[in-house]
Amino acid sequence: MGDINADILRSHSYPTTAILNTLALAGTRLVSDIPTRVTSKSATCIDIIAVNEDIVVKAYQVIPRATSDHFPVTSLIVASTPEKLQPIVKRSFNKVDFSALSNRVAQIDISNCDSSSPDDLLNYWQTSFIDILDEFAPIRKFPMRRHRSPWLNGEIRELIKHRDYLAKQVHKFPSPILEADLKIAKQRVKSRIRREAKEQGSTALTSRNPTDAWNFIKSATFTAKGGDDILPPLLTLNNHFASVVQAAQDAPLTAPSGCDKEDCFQFSTLTPRQVQKALRSLKSTSAPGHEKFPGFLLKNLAEAIAPNITHIYNSTFLNNIFPNTWKMADIRAIYKQKGSKTDPNNYRPISVLPILGRTLEKLAAAQLYQYCELNSILPPEQFGFRKHSSCEMALLSATESCLEALDQGSYVGALLIDLSKAFDTVPHQRLLVELLNIGCSSDTTVWFCNYLSDRLQRVILYDEVTTWLDVSRGFPQGSGLSPLLFNIFVRKLPQNCTSKVFQFADDTTLMAADSSLTAVADILTDSFNTTKEFCDSHNLNINTNKTQLIVFKASGKKLPDDFHLTLNGCIIKPQPTVKLLGLTLDHHLTFGPQIDNVVSKCNGLLGMLARAAPYLPKELLKLTYTAVIRTHLEYCSSLYLSVAKTHLKKLDIIQKKAARVIYQVRNDTHAGPLLILLGLDSLKDRREAHITKLFKSFHSGKSHPAMASFADVLPDGSLAIRQSRTSLGRKRPSVVGATIYNHRHADSSETEDL
Repeated sequence: MGDINADILRSHSYPTTAILNTLALAGTRLVSDIPTRVTSKSATCIDIIAVNEDIVVKAYQVIPRATSDHFPVTSLIVASTPEKLQPIVKRSFNKVDFSALSNRVAQIDISNCDSSSPDDLLNYWQTSFIDILDEFAPIRKFPMRRHRSPWLNGEIRELIKHRDYLAKQVHKFPSPILEADLKIAKQRVKSRIRREAKEQGSTALTSRNPTDAWNFIKSATFTAKGGDDILPPLLTLNNHFASVVQAAQDAPLTAPSGCDKEDCFQFSTLTPRQVQKALRSLKSTSAPGHEKFPGFLLKNLAEAIAPNITHIYNSTFLNNIFPNTWKMADIRAIYKQKGSKTDPNNYRPISVLPILGRTLEKLAAAQLYQYCELNSILPPEQFGFRKHSSCEMALLSATESCLEALDQGSYVGALLIDLSKAFDTVPHQRLLVELLNIGCSSDTTVWFCNYLSDRLQRVILYDEVTTWLDVSRGFPQGSGLSPLLFNIFVRKLPQNCTSKVFQFADDTTLMAADSSLTAVADILTDSFNTTKEFCDSHNLNINTNKTQLIVFKASGKKLPDDFHLTLNGCIIKPQPTVKLLGLTLDHHLTFGPQIDNVVSKCNGLLGMLARAAPYLPKELLKLTYTAVIRTHLEYCSSLYLSVAKTHLKKLDIIQKKAARVIYQVRNDTHAGPLLILLGLDSLKDRREAHITKLFKSFHSGKSHPAMASFADVLPDGSLAIRQSRTSLGRKRPSVVGATIYNHRHADSSETEDL
């Protein structure tokens, strides 16, 4: 605060602009621009009080007094004092005898419950379960403890004290001898910290719990989450998320009459063995819902709780009732990494449902999915959330179709359609009709009707919670049933399209090929209109402003500057690159921009690896590289097999850099021997091994149905090589993959003969 001699009223003049920028960088704001120096000819605001962004200003006043040509400025702010750290309230399982706990839990007999309702059975079991937990692991208060670096032991702390003492002596009595001693002390501290860190890293690597190694890697690479970003007010988030999932007309759901034929879908009775297996497969770190039963506890007690939980699960199928407590979701707001952090639209709501409820959903989804596969209910155009399917297969199929058309001399237009909040806006009543149409029995539709009814959600952050609000449409993002139900809901989208359709959950791509750009535009426009009609009838909203267009073409062909599509009143112009399922596609399918993006990201990660190198043993550094960096180099690597060597060389350079970082040698050191010592195969060999494995799955039937056409098996076990007209045709995944497969197949046959 003070007389700054810069007129705030003239914000675009110098030095006012510099002052305002400085205040903004300091995280402060001006409350008012009332003139503070007023004369007969001018009025300026040069006396200010700037306050921190988080400070509440109750009053700000300029007092016109004649004692000076500058008016006094007063500001009344609300002072806050740091709150006393509250203890952590939780159960401690450190000294629990799990064998005794398991025996007690197994003795719970829910047959003593007076009711057969799933809600009553679950409440009876939970009450008994909580009583036992209160006995074995009572809720206690634990003091907040300051985080300490794991490798700062007593010896290192003494060295640090000695170093700090010498630093003070040098400051008071400068001398060459003391400065030399201080330099040695600093080196000793740094060397001892690094040695202790490496020893602890080696211990973590050999631990039976793989989480120990990863936690150590995160702490050493400075990637451990230090705390949550500042979120918008939880009440604002809660109201915003609820407004998205609340239907305009909140009419009660009614279950339509289902199919009662012998081959209709009906939930089968679960066995304790199935439930125990599902509980055993839980992740120990699974986030618990509002019931607060941790994943590791349910996993360890799987055998003891399986009989009672199985009885409850089967009761839900028998009574067509899904327990209300399992319909209540805690919402975690996840920032989308784009846009203002104060805008609730830039956060994704992730539903954390009770673990036992999620397990039931997964078991129910497995039965429904098996029925859908046997009856071919899901179209081959849908690649998302299916067994033996992946983003890579969707991209392979789309690239194959595109290159095949380019080989015939056609243009290929692709329209990437953006659906706004697709999972959150599905109308429940329409979904029940779709379940009826695929052949669900009357009891099953009633079960789903109850499952979708009376759902609640709230936003939470640590111990801070908001009120429960109703959910009357959409699926919880985090539910075991949501992905399959969405696939069923949109299964008919491709039927009426005149273009090819590639779906991955709510990502929909329309693709049209023709030698005439006008024909391509007409086909895409017609398909878009058909898709929009389908979405409108299903209450799904297409965001035309975010819909992208790209035209793939041979390098010798030109695209008119005025080429565009007019869709729903919006002009969509073709882009040189688009991003589809995490892969950057350029209009010549060179994959150069994709590789440049990957290299840029990996170079940043290599910097992280280099910072951690002094603190991690080589084994952990190698593990960090293969898990964190090489995964980026190999995402959808089967599409790189026909890419120019100049691009692929950039990926090889990343691996060579990583080898030098792991061994902490000079940047000009030959990397070949280092890669051999680390046992890292070349990226080319790994790509070829990967495509060979993929093609084996294609012709063995253990892949997405659309991939069966990729592999034509000859009598000798090799694959047929398809003919091509141009070099683009020879770059098709089916051609390159079959060639590599045959080469490796021949090598393996020769090895067997020897």
